[in-house]
Amino acid sequence: MADEFPALGRMLRVFGSRQIRNRATMGGNLVTASPIGDSAPVLLALDAKLGLASIEVNANGDVLGTWEETIPIKDFFISYRKTALQPDQILKRIIVPRFPSAPGLIRRCEWYKVSKRREMDISTVAACFTVDLDRGGIVRHARLAYGGVAAMPARALKTEEALLGKPWTYETIKNVLSILETEFTPISDVRGAAEYRRGLISSLFERFCFDTTARRRKRKFLPGSSPRPLRRRSVRSARKRAQTRHRRGNVRGRSLFRQNHARSLARLFTLCASKDFEARRNRRATNARHSRSVTRGRYSGPE
Repeated sequence: MADEFPALGRMLRVFGSRQIRNRATMGGNLVTASPIGDSAPVLLALDAKLGLASIEVNANGDVLGTWEETIPIKDFFISYRKTALQPDQILKRIIVPRFPSAPGLIRRCEWYKVSKRREMDISTVAACFTVDLDRGGIVRHARLAYGGVAAMPARALKTEEALLGKPWTYETIKNVLSILETEFTPISDVRGAAEYRRGLISSLFERFCFDTTARRRKRKFLPGSSPRPLRRRSVRSARKRAQTRHRRGNVRGRSLFRQNHARSLARLFTLCASKDFEARRNRRATNARHSRSVTRGRYSGPE
């Protein structure tokens, strides 16, 4: 699903630890109804629906039939740690729409998480934003979902309504920030103060606007012109980046072999090396060949 829903894929890559990702379910993360759950804001922003199933039995315990009810996820959370799930129901399926709200619209969707650590940490604030734009850049559909700023995961309904019909520009964002700041009343706990969370509500939305508008303002080069040449970086910085990628890959379960980085760095070091280094390396290789010849009794050099 990460190919069709990149925001969902980014969330799942930092969803708990590798053990949690291999054993836990997204349904369990929803049913626990934690206000700081990572999956709820994403599914709220994607207008997901939940299938709740139940079994009807008679007095003798015979099964009379099974029933399934589909509700929007925005109606699933009732209050703190409480859901619309009845005692005789289970969460059977999660339904995520595959296309934008209307044909011809362009979807922009991003997920953000603020925590003390990047991996294996509870969110201080999590947010996911979705806007569908027409060809003129006008907002036709908006979903702003947050976790960690209220008693349950919720959407900024007033801000969503204020965005409809407006151009997706920084001026529009500045005009609706005053509405967004009044949508939630966060509390203070060990992970962050209420004032800090209140600032994240608006700053994350501004970050979303910057990320999505900068994508449309990529620099284009005229025919015959060339982009700015890349800056040559040192071997030390390249080695540091490779080690960082290796450590990050270990945590996310997709690490590369260290020797792969070593080979690439060896090639890079050879290209950046000076002539003196090349001469020393050639002398060491020659001495090594002579040593092997002496050991095998085939050395024909001077006595």
